[in-house]
Amino acid sequence: MQPEIPSLKISSFRIIMEKKRLKTINPEKFKNFLFQSEVFEYVFEKNFHPEIAKRFTPIILFLMSNNYIQKEHLEMIWNSALGKHEVNTRVIFDIIVEMTQNMTVENLDFLFEKINALSHESVLESTINLIKDFTI
Repeated sequence: MQPEIPSLKISSFRIIMEKKRLKTINPEKFKNFLFQSEVFEYVFEKNFHPEIAKRFTPIILFLMSNNYIQKEHLEMIWNSALGKHEVNTRVIFDIIVEMTQNMTVENLDFLFEKINALSHESVLESTINLIKDFTI
């Protein structure tokens, strides 16, 4: 049985409340909710689907812009691309490229190490595109 994730309608990081009033989310509370309810694990480990991952990208970018993404999250995202169909890998690599615009130098170095550790046999077209986009 799949764990349930509370359903939220998120638009520009506001929650639409039952009475149709908008309330701004506190970034720290939002981060705590995501990490405590293991949403990252659900999206990238337990129930990976490329469309869900794509739709999760704005949330990742929000977390990146507030320096909430740690190496463990990058590791989780990176690992979700390994051994998957190339379509899934391409989605993950596109997310990673979007993330690099707000990454710390330490996180960029971490991803560079991951890319550098890939074997030549595992390099696909999506990997070459990642390397190109990562270095430009």
